[in-house]
Amino acid sequence: MGPALLAVFAAVIAATPVVGAPRPQLHCSIAAVGRYQAGQPVPVRFRLQNRGPSPIAVLDWNTPLEGLLADVFTVQRRGGRRQPWNGPSIKRGEPEAAEYVTIAAGASVTEDVDLALGYDLRAPGRYKVALRLRLHDVVEPADAPRPRSRHEPASLDCRGVAITIR
Repeated sequence: MGPALLAVFAAVIAATPVVGAPRPQLHCSIAAVGRYQAGQPVPVRFRLQNRGPSPIAVLDWNTPLEGLLADVFTVQRRGGRRQPWNGPSIKRGEPEAAEYVTIAAGASVTEDVDLALGYDLRAPGRYKVALRLRLHDVVEPADAPRPRSRHEPASLDCRGVAITIR
């Protein structure tokens, strides 16, 4: 085999995806009571389910699993006006083990968060709440934590809910 053919062969091997463990099978959802009083807490329940055959660890950064510490929800008032984020803004270093949540195969984790802590929901009306979920790192539990340079992100679409503020 000549050098040119070897170079082509090496390029094909380098471009071929590695077949390994299947991507985690994650499903997310949010649920709300539906009606809330203006000026009161607006709790919603976030649920992340592992539908895969083995446990996984998920970095909780910018997810409801760490509370409401980032602008991850889209809260839109009827008529199209999106409510701006007025919660904290944080900087992060490398993740620590305690920031990973392990979800057993077939299990789920839930967290209740108060949307009123990050979004202005004092005005009466109907709102649509959706979750823009980007998991920074999804990994086998034995491999967590790991540096940002080795993170394997995953994006999920969570079905939105409608709420009414009275």
